[in-house]
Amino acid sequence: MRLNLGYPNFFYGATTLYFYRTSDYKQALGEARKYDMTGLFWGLLPRAAVLGQLGRKEEAGPELDQL
Repeated sequence: MRLNLGYPNFFYGATTLYFYRTSDYKQALGEARKYDMTGLFWGLLPRAAVLGQLGRKEEAGPELDQL
């Protein structure tokens, strides 16, 4: 990803899941915010999950409402 700046946004899904799996939720949140899949639930779901893991349930509310 560092070598090709024109990669699609869905690549952030893999990096989000990697950091989530390793329990690095702050880094996972940063990646999840870049994972924009407008009109699909794939971007909303990891953001809500990471925010829940961080205990930031109020911020996860809008993501859950859209889901």
